[in-house]
Amino acid sequence: MKLLLHIGTEKTGSTAFQEWAQANRRALLAQGVWLAQSLGVPNHRALSVMARTADEVEDGFAKFGVNSPRDHAAFRALRSAALRDEVAAARASGATVFLITSEHCHSRMKTQAAVDFAAGLLRPFFASIEIVCFLRPQADMGLSLGSTMSRCGLHISGRLVRSIGPGNSYYDYHGMLTRWAKAFGDASIVPVPFRPGPVPWLEDRLGLNTEGFVPEARVNRRLDYRTVALMNQIVGPSNDGARSDVPPICRDINAEEVPCTDPLSLSRADVAAITAKFADGNAALCARWGSVTVADLTPDLSRCPEVGTLEQLEQADTAPVLRHVIGRRNAELALARAEALLLKSMLAEQAGKREDAIALLDQALPLLDKAATFELTAAWAGEQAQSYRARLARLRSAKAGRPRRARPVLVRLWRGMNAMRSQA
Repeated sequence: MKLLLHIGTEKTGSTAFQEWAQANRRALLAQGVWLAQSLGVPNHRALSVMARTADEVEDGFAKFGVNSPRDHAAFRALRSAALRDEVAAARASGATVFLITSEHCHSRMKTQAAVDFAAGLLRPFFASIEIVCFLRPQADMGLSLGSTMSRCGLHISGRLVRSIGPGNSYYDYHGMLTRWAKAFGDASIVPVPFRPGPVPWLEDRLGLNTEGFVPEARVNRRLDYRTVALMNQIVGPSNDGARSDVPPICRDINAEEVPCTDPLSLSRADVAAITAKFADGNAALCARWGSVTVADLTPDLSRCPEVGTLEQLEQADTAPVLRHVIGRRNAELALARAEALLLKSMLAEQAGKREDAIALLDQALPLLDKAATFELTAAWAGEQAQSYRARLARLRSAKAGRPRRARPVLVRLWRGMNAMRSQA
């Protein structure tokens, strides 16, 4: 059985790929591809946590409950045994390809020792190993990272541009792949251009028939620079790149769903300067592995603005973003209040208080009309309003009388809410 190990890089569609693979796990297995489950789901992040030493703590440790060197040793032993058993199960199923996917292999396994650990762990299980790594121009990668950092509560500034250089292992593709080549051999390394992306590449590489598969969803969309500017204002001034102590509930503005008409961008001069820094390393990589070219790692400068929006963050007009955020919050609050009134109405009807049930629905309908004025909630609010009005009409036409015997209240509420949702 062959191992296909997808190591990233970050910001090349890895999350969407992993969610797609997990959603289609059974369909992939039907075509001989076993998606690992013992290393985490959907991102096989346990591999990078295992590969680091106990004193190289990062956020993945907390994710898996690793709080001490003893925990780390136990985690390594437990996951190694689970992987061994899973590989045996995959082989018994008739699978020909075992798929492991984690972009944290790129961002967290920064030392030769970490990569060597992975090689020692994986080699005994497989007849052959292919290390797949998707690459995009470093300037584009840094810009995409900026949006992600903003979502995570970091203040975005010119520091982002200064951080993109060969001395930063995150962007040093040649250095990263050299580490993997030392552990697995040059022939095992397959660098791949970012476009068209991991899902189309896998389909073509393995000859998959994906008819009937759950389609790939787009995640981690780019952010409008005014959204980033608002996030900067919320989290406060930069503190040497440290994450803000503002709790997520106070800074989560559903940034991905804010309309993006003018995305975060770097100036043409900045992009050209960043690209020049990596000229030698990228050229060496492309000469060593012919599956990518220098052109694949060179941004199209004609598409870069003379003045990047990154330079405009401090002066950005955030009012359009604020209007969207406030509108969404008010619409969602109106929907929640309407649903609470519906539940109360159902309880009143259960108790035989028909007039109270009618009055509660009369209060709910204006709230649904309010939610329908916001674009993102308009369709759902409109559909719910139809259901509420149908229920109201039934109540008004019903004859007053003795309350009927019915199922327990909670059962009726649960079934009633599900019935209304199924109509939407």
